[in-house]
Amino acid sequence: MLIIKKCLICEKKFNNKRTSRQNSGDPTHISPNQFFKASFCSVQCSGISQRGISKPKHSKQWKLEQSKRTRGKNHPLFGKKHSIKTKIQMSLSRIKGFKNGTIITWSKGKALLNMRDTNSNNWKGKKVGYYGLHAWVKRKLGTPHICSNCKSEASKKYEWCSIEHLYKRDIKNWIRLCTKCHRNYDYGNIILNIPKNYHSI
Repeated sequence: MLIIKKCLICEKKFNNKRTSRQNSGDPTHISPNQFFKASFCSVQCSGISQRGISKPKHSKQWKLEQSKRTRGKNHPLFGKKHSIKTKIQMSLSRIKGFKNGTIITWSKGKALLNMRDTNSNNWKGKKVGYYGLHAWVKRKLGTPHICSNCKSEASKKYEWCSIEHLYKRDIKNWIRLCTKCHRNYDYGNIILNIPKNYHSI
């Protein structure tokens, strides 16, 4: 059934005729009940009609009631799970998107300085562990490729070593050593050849 209406904004005539889905060129029509609500010929005209109109603010009680209606077992997706086939398809699609550049993580290329150190939710302060403390020192002092003891630059690996053998958040307590000097210093075989006022900053 063909129905013709007039747009309230541009006064352009439009009807409920639309082309059907692919694989079929036969024209179909939007149902009269659904088309009865249409007052604009396009999304643009619909947007123009909403300009300057403020949406009503809901009360806290109304929001709480709406939340209860869709919480737990009342949620339409409660108890439903994706099949293994669907999960694989979603995973492959996501991997493909990252490779093509169509999917970009919100934090890619951003330093996120406002979420580091004491601003982080995972900040542990003095209760930090071994690996967490070394990651903090590496982030603060970088990864220079030189041993502060033997001045070697040909070593394959360099590590941050605690001068006092105390794992604490003090940048002046850390020194960059090659693996050989680091092991010998930890075992007490050598004395570090560094000035008294040495610091790694």
